Order: sequence, then C-alpha cells, then structure tokens
Amino acid sequence: MLAGAWSPTTAGAAAPSALALAPRRQGVYGALMASLQGAADANLRAADAARATEAFSGWYEKQPPTTRTHADAILDHLGARGLQRGNAPTGLKTLRNLSGAGKAHFSDREAVDAAAVAAALALAAQSAAPAPEEDDVHVVGVLSA
Repeated sequence: MLAGAWSPTTAGAAAPSALALAPRRQGVYGALMASLQGAADANLRAADAARATEAFSGWYEKQPPTTRTHADAILDHLGARGLQRGNAPTGLKTLRNLSGAGKAHFSDREAVDAAAVAAALALAAQSAAPAPEEDDVHVVGVLSA
C-alpha cells in the first residue's frame, strides 16, 4: 500500500495540512524559544515555549510559500547545527556560538551560521510579543553577552 493512501484505518484520521509546520521544525522552534528564555535581556521569560510554538505554527500556516520555505531553511539549519527539542540548557550557548558574537572575522560557514541565528531571532519575534515599540529592548542584544 502506498504511504498516505486511503484505507479503512486512516479514513477517520485528520490529514495533516500541507501548510503545517513539520513536527521536527516545531521542535527546533520550541528549542529556540526555550533557549531564548534563558537570556535575562531577551524579554521572553514569560513566553511559554509550547504556546509560542503553537502561535508560530499558526502564523506559519498563513504565510506564502516563499516565507514558509525561508522559515524551513532557518529551522533546518539550526537543527542541523545542534538546536533541538530538549536541549534548552545548552541551546542559548549554541545560539551564541553560532551567532559569532564578539568575533571580528568570519569563515563562510560562520557567516551562514550567524545569518541563520539573526533570521531565527526574527522568527522568534513572530510569537514572542506584540510588535516592539521604538524604545523596547531588541532580542538581538541577547547574543552580544
């Protein structure tokens, strides 16, 4: 039988949305949010990683394909570089290392890692809080510590 084909056992099951954020990527996003909660200046202490992931997933489903592809690439990159569900205690350190905070020169790989972290912080903002005011502390400052 082909994977995903109709059968009496799958007839009543809800099919996952083609627009839904994949569970692996949900895990990476949850790890991102849980990791950022550990940063005192991130203004994310009150943000629950599970609720933030749920909110992000809802936002993700409403985005055009190009935006979803961009988010997928960011989450896949961070996942491949070690940010995973369940590693929040080391997640902030992983993010800081990948960001290249304090470095004057970057290799090509380090530059890609730093760009991925910066883009991930923009994704984190999608579920973390309402749009920031001009005088709000920006999440990017977390990485300079």
